[in-house]
Amino acid sequence: MSHIEQSDTALSSENIFFSESESIKPWPAFWAVSIGFFMIMLDTTIIAVAQPNIQIALQTSLNSVIWVNSSYLLAYSVPMLLSGRLGDRFSPRNIYILGIIIFTFSSILCGLSNTISLLIVARVFQGIGAALMGPQTLSVINRVFPVGARGPALATWGAVSGLATFSGPLLGGVIVAFLGWQWIFFVNVPLGIIAIPLTLRYIPKFSPNSHRFDIPGVLLSGIGLFGLVFSIQQGQELHWNIAIWTILSISIISLFCFIQSQKSRENEALVPLSLFRTQDFSISVLSLFMISIAVNAQIVPVMYFLQRIDGCSPLTTAMLTVSMPACGVILASKVGRIIGKVTAPYVVFPAFIVTAFGALFLMLAMMPERPVWLITIGYGIFGIGAAFIWSPLAAYATRNVPETLQGAASGVFNTFRILGAVLGNSLIAFVIEDRLRNINIINSIDNSPLVISPADGLRLHYAISLIDSVWLPIVTLLAGAFISLFLSKKVVQRKV
Repeated sequence: MSHIEQSDTALSSENIFFSESESIKPWPAFWAVSIGFFMIMLDTTIIAVAQPNIQIALQTSLNSVIWVNSSYLLAYSVPMLLSGRLGDRFSPRNIYILGIIIFTFSSILCGLSNTISLLIVARVFQGIGAALMGPQTLSVINRVFPVGARGPALATWGAVSGLATFSGPLLGGVIVAFLGWQWIFFVNVPLGIIAIPLTLRYIPKFSPNSHRFDIPGVLLSGIGLFGLVFSIQQGQELHWNIAIWTILSISIISLFCFIQSQKSRENEALVPLSLFRTQDFSISVLSLFMISIAVNAQIVPVMYFLQRIDGCSPLTTAMLTVSMPACGVILASKVGRIIGKVTAPYVVFPAFIVTAFGALFLMLAMMPERPVWLITIGYGIFGIGAAFIWSPLAAYATRNVPETLQGAASGVFNTFRILGAVLGNSLIAFVIEDRLRNINIINSIDNSPLVISPADGLRLHYAISLIDSVWLPIVTLLAGAFISLFLSKKVVQRKV
């Protein structure tokens, strides 16, 4: 949580100082941090379309390939609770640049990996770099923009996040088709090289603030989250033996102790629990958690179905997803206007229902004999609904939060988004593998060619398992719709 102790007065005086001295340009500073933010959000989904190719190229299992993304998301989410404080202590610019360097070098290691184990380890370091960068983006925005001018910047920041997340499968498919799966990681290198000089040029050296670092809190949350994800994702493979139940028990105890520790460290807490006394913040975070689970769970079965069942190339697969990011870009300006005119439940609730219908349409389109262009329609519906969820939830979450807790609120909000992505990946892997193990074909599927022949009896069983797994995002989206009904019925008041 990047600047929980900063007062509104301090922020305002900082902005006035830079404005009068003309030593800072807010929008160039915004775009400097947005390059890094785009990279780290893009890497949460760009791997989705490459997973079947990576599985075959590295001769590994579905579960191991899912770990490639889960390891990144875990390494991204857990240190993020601390890295915001590091930015306050040592300047956001310094921590942001350190994150870019780690992220860029680990991206090279990812592309050079020739075993699944090396790739997973490299992705962990990539996630650590992302964790260092992520909180600094909001910290810089809140410091360089005056309070009344942050609205457009935060809206654009949300659009960057949505565009990166939803365009991941599209860009990944194009890159895999023309360059190979390794280049979904190498593409980060030029972006990282560009971001460093822009950061040095446009982001000022903010004065450091003194903080005590809650190392026990980081360790407890890290053990708890890792144990939970590991248990869900590996439980089936290890037949839910005593080791899995032990790890799950330790993770639950660790998370409970973490929550208790935050109560006693309210002034220096990684997660200020007072935030959750604000109804709109709590409901928005829970709703965001649900959409994050659904988006990341929904991508995996569709990507595998298109490439392993229908035999689509990575490029064709990418083109079938273009409607999702396109809808987000087209609707971005309309979403911004609606936030200030329509009460929260009347925006988010129908958006969740539309998104759930898009997931249902995708499930119905995932039949071997049906034309693949139906997938594009499903993604379009999904994208329309999701466009009215991401940015509105960000606005509704912080509208009643005190100015002195805005940084902490933004950090918690983003942490829950990434945690949702982690669980989405883990849960969809669990559901698919559970289906395949029940019919005793998981080993045959892992050892089969990339495209399973129509003459192979495995094909239909595999297709049905993938199709059935889409119920996970559908149910999650309907749960998100129900939760969103509890948002307060008032319009966001914009400061100008």
